[in-house]
Amino acid sequence: MSTTYLKKDLHKSPDPRKRLGVKGEDYACLYLQKCGLKILERNVRFKKGELDIVARDESHICFIEVKTRSNLDYGRPSLALTEKKQHTIRRLAEWYLKLHKEYAHLSPRIDVLELLMMPNGKIYVNYIIAAF
Repeated sequence: MSTTYLKKDLHKSPDPRKRLGVKGEDYACLYLQKCGLKILERNVRFKKGELDIVARDESHICFIEVKTRSNLDYGRPSLALTEKKQHTIRRLAEWYLKLHKEYAHLSPRIDVLELLMMPNGKIYVNYIIAAF
């Protein structure tokens, strides 16, 4: 994997939530590549929000929301995806496609990758394809 998509500099953030999120997105990129996806971009920012990972396979352009937690105290990571957040991600994906006509031949898809990164080093992954 190209180190371009690893955010090593952010692993030193003083905010532990930020460090966990960056570590989760790094792991997600590696996992998605093992699943056969090509990472196109990461942390694509718009005025109204951010797309965590944009990737593609042979027939889809995938907008992947990564949710990382270190425990289940507040439930599964994907529970943080409210209807409002889902709506925002859909809009951001539409804007991305308007800016990148080169992907017009691909079917758009929104996936969610849940990561549970335990203090003991174990990582649990739940990859939800076409989540919403």
